[in-house]
Amino acid sequence: MKSRPAVLLLAIALTIALRGVANAQTEVSQTAVAERLLSNDSAEQLRALDTVRTIEPKGRGPALRTALITLLSRQNKEVREATGRRANRAAAESSSPSESGANGRGAQ
Repeated sequence: MKSRPAVLLLAIALTIALRGVANAQTEVSQTAVAERLLSNDSAEQLRALDTVRTIEPKGRGPALRTALITLLSRQNKEVREATGRRANRAAAESSSPSESGANGRGAQ
């Protein structure tokens, strides 16, 4: 029965090889998701975020984590810029003279 150990060794080798393939596929797909997260297409970003939600946090690779952090930084920057523009508009409106004219009665 020398073939039994050979079959067992073959099964172990196949299991190890398949795990490596699965890990490589996961890494490639996470890289693809990371690229979609960083695209300029907001619909593509939303689809990528939906995909990220299906991946356990412990299973997220470095490329995916980096893309998530980069996307968050971009969005925070956009919020800061929009808030600054809004504050500047409000300040400009409060310091500009009223449209009603200097006498406060407006055009007649």
